[in-house]
Amino acid sequence: MESLTDVLLSVLIKIGRPDVRAAVINSADTRDKWRMISAVGFLKMVSAEWYERLQTCMKTIDDDLRPRRNRMVHDHWDYSESTIRRKQPLAKLFKIQARELAFKDMESTPVSENDVWQLAVEVMAACGDLFEIIGEYVGNEMPPSPDKQQ
Repeated sequence: MESLTDVLLSVLIKIGRPDVRAAVINSADTRDKWRMISAVGFLKMVSAEWYERLQTCMKTIDDDLRPRRNRMVHDHWDYSESTIRRKQPLAKLFKIQARELAFKDMESTPVSENDVWQLAVEVMAACGDLFEIIGEYVGNEMPPSPDKQQ
């Protein structure tokens, strides 16, 4: 998804010099790039429907897929039990009763092979949506071919 984000941003901002494009794109983190895509996409939208699809795709990626992907990639995995678990280190105080606090340093979540594949399929679907959005933008931006002009 990150490389497609770079492609979409490159297409939208049209910086001709590769070194200048690299300086801009490589200096921003992914979430900053999504904010730039949202703003530039609004300014250069093909249609309201196109922009809505762009926003929906970006929201799905940022609000759902990115956090789930990060948990899969960055959490610790525990294979010592019969159920594979993802363990997320944290430092959290929570109430166990009205005036009693407890500390939690780890959150453990069972993970199945199906969970991993489901996330992969959803990421691939989002990438497909981004490809379509890029293709529609580029297709609307290019002049018609000479054989289609009258």
